[in-house]
Amino acid sequence: MKRIVRHSAAGRSAVAAALTCLAMGCSPTLFAAQDYPVKPIRLIVTFPAGGPSDVSARNFAQLLSRRLGQQIIIENRPGASGTIGTRMAASAAPDGYTLLYCSVATHSANVALFPDLAYDPVKDFTPIVRFSTAPFVLLVNPSLPVRTLGDLTALAKAQPGKLRYGSAGVATFTHIIGEVLTHQTGMKLIHVPYKGSAPAVIDAIGGHIDMVFTSSPDALPQIKAGQLRALAITGPRRLAALPEVPTMAENGVTESELLGWGGLCAPSGTPQAVIGKLNAEAVAAYLAPNVKANLELQGYELAANTPEEFAQFIKLDIARTVALVKRFGIRPE
Repeated sequence: MKRIVRHSAAGRSAVAAALTCLAMGCSPTLFAAQDYPVKPIRLIVTFPAGGPSDVSARNFAQLLSRRLGQQIIIENRPGASGTIGTRMAASAAPDGYTLLYCSVATHSANVALFPDLAYDPVKDFTPIVRFSTAPFVLLVNPSLPVRTLGDLTALAKAQPGKLRYGSAGVATFTHIIGEVLTHQTGMKLIHVPYKGSAPAVIDAIGGHIDMVFTSSPDALPQIKAGQLRALAITGPRRLAALPEVPTMAENGVTESELLGWGGLCAPSGTPQAVIGKLNAEAVAAYLAPNVKANLELQGYELAANTPEEFAQFIKLDIARTVALVKRFGIRPE
């Protein structure tokens, strides 16, 4: 007895469309990209749940999910400076259903710090969009009698080896920024590394350390509450959310245009049509007036660039970071 197989109308339509596409000479990947996505997307985040990067990734996933009409599932894979999750994403099927929240850590700092990195951020990934950047802010405890970076420099030189600055850890970007600052100003500061920026900020508020570097979104609440005072920011220009705070370059500290950034990357080989669709929808989501204004108030600057622009940005960022790490002899623990 023959088994009768009944196909749904949607299934028959999909088969017919595929046959038509093939008859016209178009590729199966192009056909797949036209309907993409047809199932939930996995977004690998290389930071612990609840941290600033995780929150940023979840907000982005929610916005993009609405545009795509499919759920984006966050999968936190922290550890080994982000290399575990990044390596996992690099080896995933290049079909658009596994993406990576790529960042300054995974695609720039790790290249400079780990010569035997198990992945190549340029060859193993296709950039999709860099959706935001955030400068780092130099914050001091309000009890410190300084109002400007010049004041801090004078105080530190009068008390060499006495003032302490906190970072998110050895060989993190906030450590690199501290090295740039001390070398270019001649200050002799004590570096106090923490396991993340949050405990460093807490200790700066409590007066256990004198100053701390952290990203602008993390710094804004403490600045507004009067718990910490901002002296300068990294980056090429002043931040819209902190217009009164000068850049480090304005204070004569060059090579200080170091930014935190987050974006979306896919495994190398992902169809260009899928990359293009993800880029278009992400840009549209982020440039919506209410979304853009809200993110800028939180201390972010929106990038919303093309995949090609993002790829070029990554290459330049790697070159800059490698040069700084080599110059100051910074090594991971």
